[in-house]
Amino acid sequence: MIKKITITFTFIIILIIITLIYLSTYGIETKRFNSIIKNEIKSYNKKIDIKLKSVKLLLDLKKFSIKIKTQNPIILYTDTHINIKELSTIFSIGSYFQKNYGFKNIKILTEDTDIKDLINIGKSIKSSPQLLVISQIIKKGTLQANIDLRFDEKGKIKSDYKINGNAKDIELKLTKNQNINNIAFNFKIREKDFKFENINF
Repeated sequence: MIKKITITFTFIIILIIITLIYLSTYGIETKRFNSIIKNEIKSYNKKIDIKLKSVKLLLDLKKFSIKIKTQNPIILYTDTHINIKELSTIFSIGSYFQKNYGFKNIKILTEDTDIKDLINIGKSIKSSPQLLVISQIIKKGTLQANIDLRFDEKGKIKSDYKINGNAKDIELKLTKNQNINNIAFNFKIREKDFKFENINF
């Protein structure tokens, strides 16, 4: 009897270990986290919503968290739709059970998108002097961005955010009667820094 119990217990332990290794290495695809992601985003800004298909979950036992990754979601902001190539985040299991903000970060890689739409969403998430100046100067164009935001326990964006990307077909309004067309450039945005690189006219 004791031998059977020992074998059964050993089998269960091995099965749990294999499952944890599989979840840590390959992960699983599911739709069960969709509502959690949507609710967390809405708790931060009610005007922003997201359309998700299935998401892939990878378990990180050391950090007691889950990495969530999804392809081709759509961010909705009022009447604006932003097509996303990839969205990933690290979800803290402990914070969720403690009723704190569960996301540690969020990384977004966009498709080519109307630059005015991205600026408007950016200002609604975290307004900055740089974005205000840009919104007044830029008339039109498309932009692809790689956005990396980190959150504190209350869901507020930390100051170490990073936004990189490239823009093309940009039209700038410098003065009332002076515009510059067909500009392309790369950019980097930090809390106290904004850089343009490889500018072409």
